[in-house]
Amino acid sequence: MRPASRSPSGRIPACRSTATMRPNSALLVQNGLTPAQAIAAATSGAADLLGRDDIGTLAPGKTADIIAVRESPLDDVNRLTHVDFVMHRGVVAKAGAAK
Repeated sequence: MRPASRSPSGRIPACRSTATMRPNSALLVQNGLTPAQAIAAATSGAADLLGRDDIGTLAPGKTADIIAVRESPLDDVNRLTHVDFVMHRGVVAKAGAAK
């Protein structure tokens, strides 16, 4: 089973920001996915559904928006609510204070 799918209307749900990725990922985990599967659904799974091979994973030549959190979201997907670093199209948009 693929963890990402089209909605009943045929539209593809898209995460437009980390603000929507966070609650969506938590809901996916609450409904049986692992944190890794939920994150993959929001990234590479969404890219696959959109038919895009230039986004969805970190690799040379791909377009990437990157977020970083202080602790692993693989242990608790809710850690995505505390984003410390954001890079959008190669430009740092937010850099948290180092601790």
